[in-house]
Amino acid sequence: MSRLQEPEWAHRLLVRRSADDPMKLAYNLVCAPAGTTLEELSRVAKRH
Repeated sequence: MSRLQEPEWAHRLLVRRSADDPMKLAYNLVCAPAGTTLEELSRVAKRH
């Protein structure tokens, strides 16, 4: 897989707690344009 140059991309680990059980965690590996906010990453992860 070739790496895209524009825009610059960042790799992150997003960890979210369950609203029903705070001890339950969900993990998502994320590849998004650099500068993407945590709020935006969280919003997108909630839809999947």
